[in-house]
Amino acid sequence: MGGLRELHLDGTSIKELSPTMNQLHHLTVLKLEGCKRLKSIPELSSSINFIDAHNCTSLETVSSPKPPYTNLCFIFSNCLQMVNNPFRDVVETHLNYQGNYMRPLSFSMSLPGSEIPDWFNHQSIGSSVTVKLPLNLFDNKFLGFSICGITSFKGSHYASRLSAQCFCTFIGNHSNYSFSFYLVDWGFTTDRFLKSDHMFLGYVPWSEYRLIKKGEPVEQRYYTEAKFKIVVKNEVNVHDVTATAVAAVQHPCIKRSGVRFLCSNHDLCTLWREAANSRRS
Repeated sequence: MGGLRELHLDGTSIKELSPTMNQLHHLTVLKLEGCKRLKSIPELSSSINFIDAHNCTSLETVSSPKPPYTNLCFIFSNCLQMVNNPFRDVVETHLNYQGNYMRPLSFSMSLPGSEIPDWFNHQSIGSSVTVKLPLNLFDNKFLGFSICGITSFKGSHYASRLSAQCFCTFIGNHSNYSFSFYLVDWGFTTDRFLKSDHMFLGYVPWSEYRLIKKGEPVEQRYYTEAKFKIVVKNEVNVHDVTATAVAAVQHPCIKRSGVRFLCSNHDLCTLWREAANSRRS
């Protein structure tokens, strides 16, 4: 079992997973779709990349995997009994390890929810967030940012081809820089339906979209504003899906969104407070 790379338990009546699963040091994929009696997911090895627990309707708690992390995708859609959200713990744990491990984290997660967590300190109604950046936000301090979007669904929604793409624009004293990434990019071959509002979360490392060239003095190039917009699409070919799926196709929208910036040593909230105090003085 030590060399196990993928574990598929979809549709089984399993109630619990062994706490020794954190000793499966090669396990990268854990599939649990439709395990409706499963109540918890224990700590997994740092090798894990993908967890699919769609429709685990009894799932209550999910432990964070062992650090350090790399690329993570966790799907907890329709897990309506979940009482904890491991997203923040994973991101903050990774930041504590980042000085010792040169492995940037990319992380996406989905789960039921209708409110942006308070941890996202820049929030707005709708699909867009604009953040004024402190002038002392420089490349050598900035590690990454987290995004959250709340989708609004009415009734059961077909979601096997659902995607949520975040478009980002950083506005600077020298130029603007734009890029995008996916919070959700599903392409499941089985019919999947979402039964409530859902939360899509993502963490993006600054190292993937470094906006200041190496060797260039940071004090001469800075960004003053960041804009984020989340676009949700449902790419459904009505000829390829069942009549039930066609009837449940909606055009989802983002009703609330939030952003949080993270940096080394201390949180960027400190920088924002310092910037606000300097403007008042």
